[in-house]
Amino acid sequence: MTIGENIKNWRELRDFTQSDLASILEVSDKTVSSWEVNRTEPKMGMVEKICKALSCKKTDIIGEEENFDSVFSYDKEIETLLTHMKQFLLSHEDITLYGVPASQEQRKLIITAMEIGTEMAAKLEKKSSQQ
Repeated sequence: MTIGENIKNWRELRDFTQSDLASILEVSDKTVSSWEVNRTEPKMGMVEKICKALSCKKTDIIGEEENFDSVFSYDKEIETLLTHMKQFLLSHEDITLYGVPASQEQRKLIITAMEIGTEMAAKLEKKSSQQ
């Protein structure tokens, strides 16, 4: 994926509009749009600010293409795995649900379900450890 695609995916993952991100970074929304359509690329200092605003790593924005399976081999923290899964679901339009291409809305609903499931598991674990 390109830097622009990565910025867009992470921005959408955080439920930011282009204007939201632009405001945080103190740039225009046209600048954010320009990055996302790969007309221009942010300078490294700005990439660091983008990463801070989107709570992600530089490699999430600038590349070092990760094989999705490799995430599972080196990081067993569920929150990190969910973050990678969210990015994967949002960035791959060829994902299917029961053999039919999943819409962006369906993929977002799946992400919400994963987040709710994780929260419920944590609450149940906490409750059972108190007994």
